Amino acid sequence: MNGEQAYRFALANAPRNTDGSVPEETLVEIVARAIDFDPEKERLGLAQRVVSRRKRPGQTESVGKVCIPGLEAYEFEPDRLIADENGNVVEHARALDAHKQAEARRAELAAERTTDRLRRERGEADLFTAWTQAETTKGRDPRTLTFEAFLREQGFLEGEASA
Repeated sequence: MNGEQAYRFALANAPRNTDGSVPEETLVEIVARAIDFDPEKERLGLAQRVVSRRKRPGQTESVGKVCIPGLEAYEFEPDRLIADENGNVVEHARALDAHKQAEARRAELAAERTTDRLRRERGEADLFTAWTQAETTKGRDPRTLTFEAFLREQGFLEGEASA
């Protein structure tokens, strides 16, 4: 069973709490029992994670602070990996302009995605809360006040994908 199949199996078969939720630990355990396991593929995945981790700040040793006037100071990790646009990496201490420009572009895109997600999540949560409160005031059973019910009843769900 591949990962998606194992996940769907686990979600369909996991015991649920009274509120309909599933303990994440239980879901992970069921997926682990159901999923096919390829040691070589997992070894490559682990190796990729080891290298990728070195690209994140705070994952390698710092030798001091970068204190550029007008900018926030940060820990300088000379061995942290910086990637260019072509999949090549180099230690931060050896980074060229192309590496720093690529890193800045990635940070900019990540910040834009994060801002967009925050706006969406906050908007959804606020509208959902208002709807839930209004429906509760009408005497509706709180267990029926799910996010899907909110989307359907408010007409916010378009073009459902076929199952």
